[in-house]
Amino acid sequence: MAPMTSAEAERRVRPLRLRGIASWCVCAMLALRVLAPLPSLAHALDPVLFELTEREDGKIDVRWKAPSAKMPGMHLVADLPPQCHRDGDASEDDLGDATVSRWVMVCDGGLVGKTIGIEGLETTDALVRITLRDGSVDRRVLGAGHPTVTVVPAPTRSDVFRDYARLGMEHIASGIDHLLFVFGLLLLTGGTRQLFATITAFTIGHSVTLALSALQIISVPQGPAEVVIAFTIYVLAVELARDAAPDSTLLRRRPWAMAFSFGLLHGLSFAGALKAAGLPDNDVPMALLSFNVGIEIGQVIFVVLVLAAWASLDTVTRSLPRWSQRIPVYAMGTAACFWVLSRAAALI
Repeated sequence: MAPMTSAEAERRVRPLRLRGIASWCVCAMLALRVLAPLPSLAHALDPVLFELTEREDGKIDVRWKAPSAKMPGMHLVADLPPQCHRDGDASEDDLGDATVSRWVMVCDGGLVGKTIGIEGLETTDALVRITLRDGSVDRRVLGAGHPTVTVVPAPTRSDVFRDYARLGMEHIASGIDHLLFVFGLLLLTGGTRQLFATITAFTIGHSVTLALSALQIISVPQGPAEVVIAFTIYVLAVELARDAAPDSTLLRRRPWAMAFSFGLLHGLSFAGALKAAGLPDNDVPMALLSFNVGIEIGQVIFVVLVLAAWASLDTVTRSLPRWSQRIPVYAMGTAACFWVLSRAAALI
């Protein structure tokens, strides 16, 4: 057998060094996830849904849906303009994982031009859906840095792009399961060109099903899709746990094919977040594009941060014991098993 060249040796060692740094990153993410008193869905709290619908008689039907699970100290309050007041008592329904409140409101002069907000959005987002009397719909995404919105007759394309791109970024940033899968792709690939091709294939895959599902061309129940997504992380972790040469298995020879196939499944989860926000009737293509752009921006930032950590700590990781290189892989597999079982149990 011919001896390995220095380039081949470096290609084989590179993922192992990355695992040494990755171990601390993965453990930190998993620790935060375990310590957070949230349902085990590998996402942040579901966003608050705040709906206001103008009626022909001038009154406004209000629907407030908030998740039952809350971070400690979180208290969400609707911030309504002084020209608005309640008309009658509110009703409340407990749906188990969320609470829905309904009431009627009267606003002098209607909603256009009024500023509406939500206090207490430090740990979650809010989706505001405003339906005016003429049938036009204004959808906005509120968060800690932008807790208010001024109602306009029709949102501009720039408003749609900004809000849906922000929603995409926040969704990928809060989805540790998706980030762990991308992290696994970093460990699987051996070179910059292969990494670029693999990440691009994953992007194309989830973009396809995101668009098809959001446009209701295909429809897949969210619960089973989340179980399968967790299983894709487990499959990737099993492959990474094997002591195999870079080209010894199909997944290692063509990681882009696996990334594309699994990306199709991850796109179903992204579509679920987009469906919760709703698509603007006047600019569906822009909302789809900007939401996907937001996902990609968040994904690229994550990849850059991991690679920067690897580059800056490469010298330190050379001295780590060999067994430490398996920590992130086993952590990924353990988390994936937990998500598969918990999500499947929730379906049952």
